[in-house]
Amino acid sequence: MTAREQLIQEIEQVSDALVEEVLDFLLFVKGRQNQSNLSSADEETQRSQPSVLDPGRQSIQNSK
Repeated sequence: MTAREQLIQEIEQVSDALVEEVLDFLLFVKGRQNQSNLSSADEETQRSQPSVLDPGRQSIQNSK
């Protein structure tokens, strides 16, 4: 049995109040994971784009 199947089976056996708590926790974890993924993507984008303050760019601008 997979973890997903086991979770569904357990959810079917508990009260609605506990299901609401589990759902709240799951949504919290998903939100935190999405935020982490977005932060990682932003950092990667920033690393791949040359900075205006990059010394190589400054020397090109200074030579003009």
